[in-house]
Amino acid sequence: MDCCCLWVASPCHLSSTLSTDQEYLTNVGTTSTGKLVAIDYKDGQISLSCRFCAIKLWVVLRRYSAISLCTSIDTAATWFERAVAADECRKVVVPMRVSLVCFCLHQRSDDDAMDDLNWSSLRQWMREGGYSTIHDAIHDGNKFVIPLPSVAP
Repeated sequence: MDCCCLWVASPCHLSSTLSTDQEYLTNVGTTSTGKLVAIDYKDGQISLSCRFCAIKLWVVLRRYSAISLCTSIDTAATWFERAVAADECRKVVVPMRVSLVCFCLHQRSDDDAMDDLNWSSLRQWMREGGYSTIHDAIHDGNKFVIPLPSVAP
């Protein structure tokens, strides 16, 4: 970030003012201990990367057709949803929509214990480097789920 009016003495006041506060957008470093461990810049300014994302999308759509791209993404999401449904240790929590598969470890016991197990599994998968995603909570009982957005294989 260049020198601008967003340089403040206490960044937590600025970020709390501009915060979007969704569960899947929270920074683990700022919420796990209750004090500011890492400065979260996601609310600091309006991003200029939207223009670059639009150019990237235009190039991809020119290279592949929109129909081919949608078919490829839908095929990958359907494959993953079937793989999770076939696994007895995991379950699909809600039906797949727009290539987003929400799953969790199978609820066999206490919901809080399973949420802790899902959270620790997600952290370990991300630590190993083969899996990068966010977590979310379903409002029906605030159940922990792992959403996996599908991408082209």
